[in-house]
Amino acid sequence: MSVDINNQQPSPELEKAQRIENEAKKARIKQEIIDIDKQIQHLQQHKKDLENELSVLPR
Repeated sequence: MSVDINNQQPSPELEKAQRIENEAKKARIKQEIIDIDKQIQHLQQHKKDLENELSVLPR
């Protein structure tokens, strides 16, 4: 957290801006995790489909 040279508390405006910035960062990270989970599900399904396709091919 930023403070001024006189070692005073940060201004309420600065604290609010930092809170908003942190909330936005949290939201971006949470969305990225959701996106990665979707990619994992897609890849798992694709793997399952390929395994099924492989299992029906003659040896």
